[in-house]
Amino acid sequence: MLSSIMLILVGLVTLFVGRRIFWVFVGVAGFIFGLGVAQVGLSIQSQTLQILAGVCVGLIFAGLALAVQRPMAMVAGFIALGSVGLGLGTQLGAAPVMQIALFLALGLIGVLLVAALFDWALIIVSALNGAAAVGGGLGELYPLSPLIATAVVIILIILGVAYQSRDLGTKVAGIDS
Repeated sequence: MLSSIMLILVGLVTLFVGRRIFWVFVGVAGFIFGLGVAQVGLSIQSQTLQILAGVCVGLIFAGLALAVQRPMAMVAGFIALGSVGLGLGTQLGAAPVMQIALFLALGLIGVLLVAALFDWALIIVSALNGAAAVGGGLGELYPLSPLIATAVVIILIILGVAYQSRDLGTKVAGIDS
């Protein structure tokens, strides 16, 4: 239960301020990655140890993001969209090999997005990742039908992208407005 609440909280931070506080987004991606590795990869049963693993990996990622921004943004893009693919595969009841394929495919798309469109990619990837984290945490706390869970995640993505993009500014005929 505690890891679900933490997942929701870090997901909300990523959803709404992932681009603005870039290193936090990268740290949150690291937290989610560390939490997932502890839960699934290492089969750690203690929620305290799972959270500790997530916090340690998240701090390492955040520190690296302060030092080497673009490469860590690409790593975060890979983990963030890869996690969305993994969650999607789980929701669809896909075989483990298909879940891994979705993780790798969407992770690669995340890297390419960040490389090509840095600001917009950070907004989109952080909103997707934040919404998926919130949806995953809510799903662990409250059993939701796949349709409702998907609707919640889509609504959160829209809100996150809209909120984060408000301060990008637009150019009209080359003039900032």
